[in-house]
This record gives sequence, C-alpha cells and structure tokens, in this order.
Amino acid sequence: MGMNVGAWLFGGVWVIGWSFVTLFFDVMLIHGAVQQLRSQHWPTAQGRVASSEVVVESDSEGGTSYTPKIRYSYSVDGVNHQNDRIRYGFSISGKRAARAAVEMYPRGNAVTVHYNPQTPSQVVLDTTVTTGSDLFGTIFMLPFNLIMLASWHVASGAIRGWSETSPAGTSVKLIEEYGGVRVRLCRFGALGTAMAAAGLTAFILVFVIAFGFGFNSIYAAAAGWAVIIGVSTITYRKMRTRIADGWYDLVIHDGRQSLTLAPSLKRPEVGEIRFEDVTAVDVVRRAGSGDDSDSFHPMLRWGSRSVELMKTSDKKAAEALAGWLRSRVGVDMRSAESPAEIGAPV
Repeated sequence: MGMNVGAWLFGGVWVIGWSFVTLFFDVMLIHGAVQQLRSQHWPTAQGRVASSEVVVESDSEGGTSYTPKIRYSYSVDGVNHQNDRIRYGFSISGKRAARAAVEMYPRGNAVTVHYNPQTPSQVVLDTTVTTGSDLFGTIFMLPFNLIMLASWHVASGAIRGWSETSPAGTSVKLIEEYGGVRVRLCRFGALGTAMAAAGLTAFILVFVIAFGFGFNSIYAAAAGWAVIIGVSTITYRKMRTRIADGWYDLVIHDGRQSLTLAPSLKRPEVGEIRFEDVTAVDVVRRAGSGDDSDSFHPMLRWGSRSVELMKTSDKKAAEALAGWLRSRVGVDMRSAESPAEIGAPV
C-alpha cells in the first residue's frame, strides 16, 4: 500500500509540475500574441534610438547568446519615456537576427513608437502579430503540450478506475459480435497515435529549423507546421484504416471454439487455433535495464509454440488480459501470486 501511495504521490507531483511549467510558457505565448494584436490599434509617437547594440553572453556550458538591445526615447503628452522593447511575443535571437535588428534600428535613427494610451510605458516598435520566432515557439511547445494532455488523460483514467472499463483489463478493448468477440490489442487509438507522431515530428523539427534556418525564419517555421500537420494526418488515417480492418484484433470464435491471431502479431501462417490446443495463457516479466521499468508480456501458448500478445509496464493490466483469455478459451492453469524470475511466467 505504501508503494502505491508513493507512486500516486510521485505521479501527481510530476503531472502538476509539468503542467505548471508548460502552461506558464503557453500563457506567455498567448499573452504576447494578444498584446501584438492590441498594439496595432495603439496611437503612435515619434521617438529616437538612443543606443543600438548586440549583447553577447556566454553560459557555463560554452553556449553563446546574441540579444539585440535597442534603447529609444519618446514623449507622450509632454512626458519623456525610455524603453527597449521591440515587440511582445516569443523571442529567440541568433547572431544573424540580432545584427539584423540593430541594422534596422541604428543609433540616432527616428522611430515610430506604438504606445498603450492607458499605460504609455507599454510600447512596441514592431506591431507584426506573427513572426518566425512566434511560430517556432509554438512548434517548440507542441511536444510539451501533448505530453501534458496525455498525462491528464492517464491521470483522469486512473482516478475513474481503468479496470472497470473492460473485463480484460485497461490495455485492450472488447468488441462483442455475432459468434464471438474481438480483442483489440492496440494500446493507442488513431488520435493518440497521430498526436504522438505530431509530437515526435515537432521535436525533430525544432533542431532542424534552429540549426538549419534560424529561429526567426517564418518560412521554415510555417513549413515545419505543414510537415507536422501532414505527418499527423497521414498517421491518423493509416491507423484508423488499420483499426477498421482488424489489424490489431485477436478474434475469438465461440461457435467454432477457436481463435485467430491479430495480423499485427506477424503470425499469419498460424491460422485458427482451436481452444483445446491452447495449453496456457500466462504473463512473462522482463526486467528493465538502467532506468527502464520492468515490462509484462501476456503470452498465448499452444503445443510447442507461443506468441506475445502485447507489452505493457502495467502488471495488473497484463494479468487481467491473461486471466480473461484463460477463462474465455477454457484453459485451467496454476497461477502464482508473486512475480517470477526474469523471462519466466508471472
């Protein structure tokens, strides 16, 4: 019970912490976009650039950042102000972009300042709503947001109690049909798989865009989003088609007293297996290496042959599937209360 409480506590802290950090940056992105939209309707005042330079900073790990510092002065209703904000929004400056900003606003140059009439100290020089860095920021945050949504889904399912959704456990779906039942062995649906593909694609594109085109390339960021949408759409359609075609379905034929393995198990040569030929349905535990947790594998055995039905880190889910399948095909076997040795049935 103590371990369960500890796992729940760790999981809860992790979900809350990840969500807090992710939502913090999401709010920053949204706030920047809203402020840029508002700035397009702000009144203007004439100002002058007091200083314009690229600030170069190095961190302890040898990385170097380049930040444009444009200091300008302006006057509103006879009151003098100074500021250095170019625009709101996601801002990552490389060497090239920083120099371009300094060249755009050289020292002594006259500039048009857009100021908030309620708070004249809130100003921008650039009212563009969407830039390359903003689009890059959304790509950068996409994997974090998808992980956050997935953690919410898992947490809500755990609170509701996954085990009540299916007599075969949480990792499978049972589809009753005339003459039998389909056991859908895919752990993720079409939408979940598409989201995973989108997150992985975004993660890769962050490095491709940053090192290949720069943070501020709006064309590269727009092309990146096109790739993400394309990959996730193709993945969704392919996964939906496979699910509809029964690619992940182990089919139990009650009338014929037999079962057919799912094509995804890559054993099409087996054909139908009669219930009476099934000798065991057990769970094999394989110890994880390093920081990886143990995995549990429900195994269907007949004669001298066997096939792994699925892989999961949830021992209860694996045992639920194995127990349900044993009962369904009429297999009577001894069960152990404690996990077996590595590679042995649980």
